[in-house]
Amino acid sequence: MDEGVWNKDKTEKTASFSAVQARYIKLEGYESFASCAEINIETSDITHKNLWEALTKAEALLKNAVIGSERGQYTEEGVRVFRQAVEEARTTAANISITQIESEQAAETLKEAARVFKKAHKFLI
Repeated sequence: MDEGVWNKDKTEKTASFSAVQARYIKLEGYESFASCAEINIETSDITHKNLWEALTKAEALLKNAVIGSERGQYTEEGVRVFRQAVEEARTTAANISITQIESEQAAETLKEAARVFKKAHKFLI
């Protein structure tokens, strides 16, 4: 659906599109006020599922990491290296031209970086 008219009521609206690679979806209203409280996007393309899951976990790990020299804390260098691995994975995930294999490789690389990062805090005294 490129354009069309929906009934002016509170019922859920559905639109279907031909398969395309895209980063954004734009909802526009014409000739009258338009509002949207929620947009649910469903896709049959799971190419990046593992990569996005790995990114979500890695970003949470990074967010909760405390830099310091006490037990359970991380070195500044360790955080910097892991943050770089997360950024590289984000760049890969944002590339709409990557293949399934590249996506899986990026997910595994990030998961390995997370394993190394998690182990690093155990050895601090």
